[in-house]
Amino acid sequence: MNPPAPETAFYGEPLAGIHDRYYGQVALDAAAKIDGLLQGSDPSSQYIIDLGCGSGILEKELSEKGFPVLGVDISPGMLHIAREKAPNAHFVQSSLFDFSIPPCTLVAAIGEAVCYLGEEKDDNDPAIKVLTRNIYEQLAPGGYFIFDVFSTLAEEPATRMIEKPGLTMFIEISIDRVRQVLSRKMTFFVKQGEAWLKQQETHRQQLFDKDWLETLLQQSGFRVQVVDRYHEEPFRRGHLGFICRKEG
Repeated sequence: MNPPAPETAFYGEPLAGIHDRYYGQVALDAAAKIDGLLQGSDPSSQYIIDLGCGSGILEKELSEKGFPVLGVDISPGMLHIAREKAPNAHFVQSSLFDFSIPPCTLVAAIGEAVCYLGEEKDDNDPAIKVLTRNIYEQLAPGGYFIFDVFSTLAEEPATRMIEKPGLTMFIEISIDRVRQVLSRKMTFFVKQGEAWLKQQETHRQQLFDKDWLETLLQQSGFRVQVVDRYHEEPFRRGHLGFICRKEG
């Protein structure tokens, strides 16, 4: 067995590949939802921004239908896969909170992208408020903001093991209910040839109160629909989707 690699912050190369192979259904379902919302219009005139685009699953689905799509992600490992998967889309490496959103028809942030926290959390951090306001200002009238979050009803602390071909992963989940932060420590072993690579990542995600977030979106000017799925497969407990439309 190879020596352990250092812990990385967000989706290093091994975990990016794992996520792409085994955890892409939410992005596939979101792409189907977006395609349905924008049906009846010329795809080439509908500019889509995907914040936290991951491995480009949504970009592949929509760009192949003729939609111009820009994917934004902080992980080089994810973007490496995305550029190969969706050569007709464009990609930028950036935190979604730092990216300057251009005028567009639809903004997506799929897979709890807006929940991810850096190393430090400021309880007064207005990042989600600033992001929501910026998105509203840049959307065309009738445009959409589609995203999902972990809510305060998220899964309880647990430890579990996942085994798939060429992969064994141990996941430890803990929740700070005072600060409403979920931590997910992942230790995974990936088979590479005859050897196994061990690596660890710990992700910290903000949990959002459904009513608070819905009110924030409405105050920003959106008409809001809260959903428990994008397409056919329901979200897991505590995972909520928001379909937000800019009136006008």
